[in-house]
Amino acid sequence: MQAWGEERTVRAAVLRHLLIGNDWPTDARGVRLRGIRISGPLDLQAATLHCPLQLESCILDAQLVCLDQAAATVLIITGCHLVALTGETLIAKTLDLSGSTLTGPLRLPGASMTGALSCRGAHLTGRDDDGNALVADGIRVGGEGVLLDGGFTAAGAVCLPRAAITGALSCGGARLTGRDRKGRALVADGIKVGFDVFLDDGFAADGTVSLLLADITGMLSCRDARLIGCDGEGGSLAAYGMRVTGDVWLDGEFTASGEVSLRSSHIGGALWLQGKLTAAENEPALDAAGAQIAGTFRWAPAEQVTGWVSLDGAAVSELDDDLTSANGSWPTRGRLSVKGFTYDRIGGAHPAAVDQRLDWLRSQYPSAFPGVQAMFATQPYEQFAAVCRRAGQDTAARKVAIARRSDLRKYGNLNPYRKFGNWLLDKTIKYGYQTWRAGVGLAFVFGVFLVLSVTGQHQHVMVPVGDIQGLHPVPSATQCTSNYPCFYPVGYTVDTVIPLINVHQAEYWGPDGHAAWGWIWVGSAWVATGLGWALATLLVAGYTGLVRQE
Repeated sequence: MQAWGEERTVRAAVLRHLLIGNDWPTDARGVRLRGIRISGPLDLQAATLHCPLQLESCILDAQLVCLDQAAATVLIITGCHLVALTGETLIAKTLDLSGSTLTGPLRLPGASMTGALSCRGAHLTGRDDDGNALVADGIRVGGEGVLLDGGFTAAGAVCLPRAAITGALSCGGARLTGRDRKGRALVADGIKVGFDVFLDDGFAADGTVSLLLADITGMLSCRDARLIGCDGEGGSLAAYGMRVTGDVWLDGEFTASGEVSLRSSHIGGALWLQGKLTAAENEPALDAAGAQIAGTFRWAPAEQVTGWVSLDGAAVSELDDDLTSANGSWPTRGRLSVKGFTYDRIGGAHPAAVDQRLDWLRSQYPSAFPGVQAMFATQPYEQFAAVCRRAGQDTAARKVAIARRSDLRKYGNLNPYRKFGNWLLDKTIKYGYQTWRAGVGLAFVFGVFLVLSVTGQHQHVMVPVGDIQGLHPVPSATQCTSNYPCFYPVGYTVDTVIPLINVHQAEYWGPDGHAAWGWIWVGSAWVATGLGWALATLLVAGYTGLVRQE
């Protein structure tokens, strides 16, 4: 191509005169040049092009093609080699740079196109001083949208902040091997897209993909994308506050070496996360805190996630994961946080058992690290219990409620007194969810003491404790007399064990502590009275709901 002679060379000044001059009328179909060399600077700044321009497989040897403030209908520069092109506030119907190679930056800030901007298969091998290969801040594009696919490559960052695209943003298969000074490969903060965004089909970025506050009317597809670079904060996909009307797909061979941030995002469809989150231990892998997902949140990473995952304050319609093996690839040892996370139901082909879901909740707490105090939260347990109740699984809901109180003792920050009280309620009435246990315990104490009362009666340990002076014969526990109340073991047991019920047996009879082994009966009476009061109190508190906290 360097050997092209003058017969294949057109001066840029001549081409400029054809496009904007009136001396040489041109065909309505425009100027079409193929396989030629255009020499000299092509300066069309602030010009109005009378006809379309089509350059195919041409070489533009000027350092800059200037289209700043120009107005044109169709600009097709395909398969060409040029240094740099600038089109600040350019107005055109279509700009097509498919298959072209630019060794310098492509600048289109504030440009407006009613049709498409196509860089399909283009190669941007240069970049500006800020590390950008394509700068299109605030660009407005209609038609099919912005097409950076079909083998598109960029050695610098692609900047589309605040762009307004009526159609799609298609970067399928694109390779962004450069980054700007902040470590970003694709900057689309505040972008508005009227259709889908495709970062799929092998899309690769060596820096962060930034979609902060993006507004996408269709879906966001990152299927088979490889986000292998990070910015200074360790992020691979930054989509804080993003709004997506459809689904978000992070599946297939999707790989993110750094954090995927969906914090405070709004997704009108489902979120499918089935790729690889390869962030290192103690580094954030997924931040979806405050995210609102109207559809299903499908969690099925291809391998175990070891980085931090935060779902704090997020809300989804359906949680779909598989806890039947390896904790469902969720991180463990305190690297998962689900405080304030809400979901209407739990779905999936392999629904987890209650114990498996409880283990998932407990994976929030770093119990494997001695001396590390967890920040216990009851809301995740209450949320799970509420879902169980809505599904008609009352037994499961009670089990979760019991686990919530029990785990508070294990993972929470309770003082010794509260910890003992928690333990007592756990071992007795299961925090009011198994109150019958107190009734059974009370019946057991009653039965044991009744046996002791009958034994003490026949061993002459039970003696009168009332005024027996002058009584003949002297009253005995084994023989009734007419002048003193008889001893009844059942009544004496009721007086001793059952609180607030008095049949007056204990007023007239009691164990003789001076008799052989009499101290056993004395001590047993004290113990039985204490246990009776404790178990009866627990029984009443359990049935009245005083100790139960939903």
